[in-house]
Amino acid sequence: MISQIVRRYARAIFESANEKNKLDELNADFLMIKNLLSQSRDLNDFILNPVVTTEKRKKVLEEIFSGKVQSVTYGFLMFLESKKRLFLLERIADVFESIFLNFTKTVKATITSSMRLSGSQVAEICRNLERKIKLKILPHLIVDEELIGGVKIQIEDKVYDYSVKTQLNSFYQRCLHSN
Repeated sequence: MISQIVRRYARAIFESANEKNKLDELNADFLMIKNLLSQSRDLNDFILNPVVTTEKRKKVLEEIFSGKVQSVTYGFLMFLESKKRLFLLERIADVFESIFLNFTKTVKATITSSMRLSGSQVAEICRNLERKIKLKILPHLIVDEELIGGVKIQIEDKVYDYSVKTQLNSFYQRCLHSN
C-alpha cells in the first residue's frame, strides 16, 4: 500500500515538473533533499516525530527550504506535510529519481579505480560506455587502491572489469591451466 502511495506521489510531482519544464531542477532539489536527509539525523527525527505540530513542522520546512528549492518542490513539501505524509519524502525522492533516470535514458555507473580519475578520464570512460550501451551515464566514482590499476565499472547488475588485478588473476589462471 505504502509503495503504491509513494509511486503515485513521485509520478504526480514528476508530471508536474515535466509540464513546467523543470525536471532537471526538481531532480536536483530531490537529490539535495536526499543528501540532507542522509546527513542529518536531527532532520529525520524531526520529520518522523509525531509530537511535532503541523505548524511547527511547516515553519521549520520554510526555514530550511524556502528560496533554496524550486517553488514546485517547496509546494510539494508543504502538501506532503498537510497530508501527514512527509515521512515518505525520502522514498518519494528515490522513486522520482528512478523515473527521471528512465525518462532521460540515463543509468548510474559506479566507476572504481585505483586512484582518483581526472575529469577528462571520467568523460572518456563515460563516452565509451554511452556508445556501448546507448544510454547516458551518471558516474559515481570510488577509489580502491587494491585494484592496482585500471577500472571496474558497475551498471545495475552488469560489471565491466578492466582492472589490472583481474587481468593478472586471469593471466595466472590461464598459466595454471595450460601446464
